Amino acid sequence: MDQSIQAIYEHGVLRPLDPVCLNEDEVVSVVIKRPEDELSQTASDEQRAIRQREILLRFVEKMESYPDNVPQDGLTNRDHDRIIYGS
Repeated sequence: MDQSIQAIYEHGVLRPLDPVCLNEDEVVSVVIKRPEDELSQTASDEQRAIRQREILLRFVEKMESYPDNVPQDGLTNRDHDRIIYGS
């Protein structure tokens, strides 16, 4: 029986992301096929640039929506090490 699954390559080993129907120590053949990015398959360079610009603008918009003032407790992200590690 053939079974198609996704796997991730970690530390020199393919780790299945889905359950597999195999017996312990069973030998199988593996075909490596990378999932194709829809955008890279069909889009021109100009379309990709437009899409990337839209993503960047949404990111900037989100970042600008965050308050830039210090919380009332006086702590900021710069205080992270002091809070977590006491240093």
